Amino acid sequence: MSSQQPGGGVGGGGIAGLNQFANGDTESVWIAVFIFFILWLIGLLILPIVEATAGDPKPSESGVPRTIHSYTRAARDGFLILLATTLANQAGHGITYNIVAITWTSFALLVLWTLLHTFTPLALRFMWWIEMLVFLPIAALQIANFALAFRNAPSMR
Repeated sequence: MSSQQPGGGVGGGGIAGLNQFANGDTESVWIAVFIFFILWLIGLLILPIVEATAGDPKPSESGVPRTIHSYTRAARDGFLILLATTLANQAGHGITYNIVAITWTSFALLVLWTLLHTFTPLALRFMWWIEMLVFLPIAALQIANFALAFRNAPSMR
C-alpha cells in the first residue's frame, strides 16, 4: 500500500494525510529504530544530571551514575545495531515481512540485553556469559538481517 503524491511520487514528501513510508513493513522497522533512539536520548539527558547530583568523580565505578552510564551505552549500542541493519535493508533489497520479524525479535532481545547490562551489579559482572547468552542470538539475527539486504544481488546470481 503506497501513497501517491501529486506529480506521481511514492512515499515521503510530508503532505498531510499521506503515509510517509512506502509500506507498513518499512514503517514498522523504522519505529523499532526510533524507539531505541529515544531510549538512548533519555539516557543522554539523564546522565549529566545524575553525575552532577551524585558528586561522584568516577561514575563508572558504582551506584546510580554507573547504572545510568551502562544504560546509556547499551541503548546507544542497540540503536546503532538496529540502524545499521535497517539502512542496509532499505538501501538493498527493501524491507519485507521477514526483515520486520527479525527486527522486532532483535528489538525484544536488545531490550532484555539493555536491562541486563544496566542492572547487573558489579559483583555479578564476572557472570558475563549471561549477557552473551542474550547477545549471541541478537548477533546471529542481525547478521542474517544484514545479509537479507544483499539477496538477489548480481554477485549472488
